[in-house]
Amino acid sequence: MRDLPVYRHKAEILKALKENQVLIVESPTGSGKTTQLPLILKEAGYDELGIIGITQPRRIATLSICDFIKRQLEIEADNHYCAYTMRFDDTSDATTRIKIMTDGILLQEMKANPYLSNYSVIMVDEAHERSLNIDFILGLLKQITEVRPELKIIISSATINTQAFSAFFNDAPIISIQAGAFPVEIKYTTTYQRKRFMFFEGDYLNIAYLIQNSIENNEGDILVFLPGEYDILQVADYIKPLASKTVVYLLYGRLSKEEQEKVFTPTPDNKTKIVISTNIAETSITIDGIKVVIDSGLAKTNFYNQKNFTSSLESGPISKSSAIQRSGRAGRTQPGICYRLYSQDDFDSKKDFTVPEILRSDLAEVVLRMSELGIYDYEA
Repeated sequence: MRDLPVYRHKAEILKALKENQVLIVESPTGSGKTTQLPLILKEAGYDELGIIGITQPRRIATLSICDFIKRQLEIEADNHYCAYTMRFDDTSDATTRIKIMTDGILLQEMKANPYLSNYSVIMVDEAHERSLNIDFILGLLKQITEVRPELKIIISSATINTQAFSAFFNDAPIISIQAGAFPVEIKYTTTYQRKRFMFFEGDYLNIAYLIQNSIENNEGDILVFLPGEYDILQVADYIKPLASKTVVYLLYGRLSKEEQEKVFTPTPDNKTKIVISTNIAETSITIDGIKVVIDSGLAKTNFYNQKNFTSSLESGPISKSSAIQRSGRAGRTQPGICYRLYSQDDFDSKKDFTVPEILRSDLAEVVLRMSELGIYDYEA
């Protein structure tokens, strides 16, 4: 794995980190930033100064990244040198030196250990997602830099809007890394009317037809992005007639850890793997063998309604950056195809970036969360 693009920038990364407290690493899907940066830090001796901490927005990514790093280090599964921590599941102990955790766990640790005194490096991965947790972590880390100049901070993001992170951390340097991904052919369709943000029976049939056609053309394993659990179950039902030719895995937040991990199962001979997922599969995790992506152009996000003072999970159009992330899933190891269930005009009219969660949340909830974390300068 040391031939991945990030590892080839090892000397540049370590030099920048030696000369600066905060470093922004921007790199697209397939560069190896999530799995190779912890190894680079270990080889430079940061594990001897404290824990190398890596945050992830999702549980499934936390698990898969920990397993991948352990395989690279050739350490046994029950060795705690590299461990993961998430709600109700903690494999770390006093010997842990590389710790992959959900971002919510780091926030909880910051309550009891506000200066993160047992860490030598904190790497915030997938920072471009701009969830409330990520924004709170970034704000708290900036405060810590004033007290602990020896703590190194890496903000890892896809190649979108990294200048904002640099400006926030007093013009921190940015290292841009190209992924060298394989080409992905984009195929738009006008079959779907994107003025509405929900699916009907005809939509599920059309997706099933696309899947069937892709299998008949031997295009490869398929990843389908849909907005929610109901849509995923509907499409899975419509492709049951293809069962003799396929293995189908579902991926959404409510599934157990064991069910989610099934997506990493190698594809049997003479079968096509089909993964039907929400935006969980958009970043961080790598599902080997994916050559075809079917992108609905939709995702469910939480919005606060100022008229009736309620928050709800609503299906809506994704941003350009999310669409690019999704198509990139098809070009990780070989050339691929992305079927976008919307037109080129729909893509061109999308917002460049996903609206940060803090801008679509109930401000009362945001203030309460900030108070809980000991942040009282609400206007800053």
